[in-house]
Amino acid sequence: RPAGVEKWIGEGKLEMPTSIAAEEQLVFQVESYPTGMQIQNIRLASEAMGLGNWVYCGFNPEILFGAMPEISRGLGFHVEAPNPKCPISTGQVKVFGIEGVKEATYVPSPRYKSAEQLVNFWYDEKYGKEGVMNDAPTGYLRAVGSPWKDATRDAILKDPRTRPQPWVKEALTAYIDYCVKTFGQWPVTYNPMQAHFGAVIHNVDEEFYDTYYKTGYVTDQIRNRSKIWGDYKVEAQATERGGKGRRESPATSPDQGDPSAPLRDLSSCPQSSGYSYCGSFTSTRRSCWSARSSSTRRS
Repeated sequence: RPAGVEKWIGEGKLEMPTSIAAEEQLVFQVESYPTGMQIQNIRLASEAMGLGNWVYCGFNPEILFGAMPEISRGLGFHVEAPNPKCPISTGQVKVFGIEGVKEATYVPSPRYKSAEQLVNFWYDEKYGKEGVMNDAPTGYLRAVGSPWKDATRDAILKDPRTRPQPWVKEALTAYIDYCVKTFGQWPVTYNPMQAHFGAVIHNVDEEFYDTYYKTGYVTDQIRNRSKIWGDYKVEAQATERGGKGRRESPATSPDQGDPSAPLRDLSSCPQSSGYSYCGSFTSTRRSCWSARSSSTRRS
């Protein structure tokens, strides 16, 4: 049966049926792509800066978030109580995050109490005062800039096809309302905050690679890292495994509180390892609508 959207099923509106689970799997998959691109950019930037990098996964994101404080405090994110109405275990835990820092998008949540509140935010983000598709002078494409010539930009912003028909907003709100009333939440089948993929950024032990690897794995950027980061002196320092390692420290010690001070090498930090962890989180932001049959939930 329809998932709250029966009045909009028909030619030119909702024509293609699909299950709620399939629709949410699509949203989940599409929203993971930017994370992969972010990690790729982090790795490319690291190479250019003369730093090592390693893609890291295989950890439990719920422990990382702090959903299991008996094991680890993790990042200390706010975690909702399990939802007993959720039809699948993967959706029972919802991680909100930290207010004003990193928040997941779901209903009901501390940020969005209702479907209407969330949908209004989505529309305002795109068509509101500073929205990308707002034709006013405050709109993003006019106030900040666009890749198109002015005539092309104006034609795009004025074209009615760049804005959904009014029924779309109504159907979207009704669908999310249906999910909340029926299953206690939207999205239904997964935790809206995910973190399965990250990058470890670190200093490279050149001697290790020179000893065990073929020539070419240590780039010129890595070998000339001190020149990239500024005027540093290089000091030999024994590593934990007893060999000779390389540690670079500033020739001078600029005030860390001075924003005009030059960037400091990572290995000059108090932690001798010089490691820095960079991760990327995915939170649900896409909108969708579905319908439901007697055996499967469709849209």
